[in-house]
Amino acid sequence: MPPNDSPGPAACALSWVRRFRCTWCSRCCSVGPPGLVPRHLYSLAAIVTAWLLALAAPLGDGLDQAKVYDRQGVDRRPSTAVEEPDHAGVRRWRSLGRWADRIGGWWPARPVGGETWRDRAGALLLGFVAGEGGRPELRRRAVLAAQTDAGAAM
Repeated sequence: MPPNDSPGPAACALSWVRRFRCTWCSRCCSVGPPGLVPRHLYSLAAIVTAWLLALAAPLGDGLDQAKVYDRQGVDRRPSTAVEEPDHAGVRRWRSLGRWADRIGGWWPARPVGGETWRDRAGALLLGFVAGEGGRPELRRRAVLAAQTDAGAAM
């Protein structure tokens, strides 16, 4: 899923992930395009964009999780389409929190703290604000740092 900062619809992109088998040990490994997080539907740039849409101003746009999903999500259903049971009819996008729990693995050189996923994601992205270029440049710096910090894991 590419980043989508515009109010228009997001788009899913097909990407090839090559699988290789070691002739010596018979283990398999997968090699995908840079930025695509292994075993995820979203690229790092799309994840950072989703956090920016959800975080409060001045860093983000302050959208609720349902609206962020409407702009970034895979199934593209309107926020009124699905209600989660046991949550008073409020739809949530749980991926934002799960991704924030993985910050330490994706950006190991940038330890962040916080009680909520918004605190952790905000602390991480605040570190990329320095410099010019606005949101696209912040997103590029965050993705580059993850690829550099995590090495082959990305």
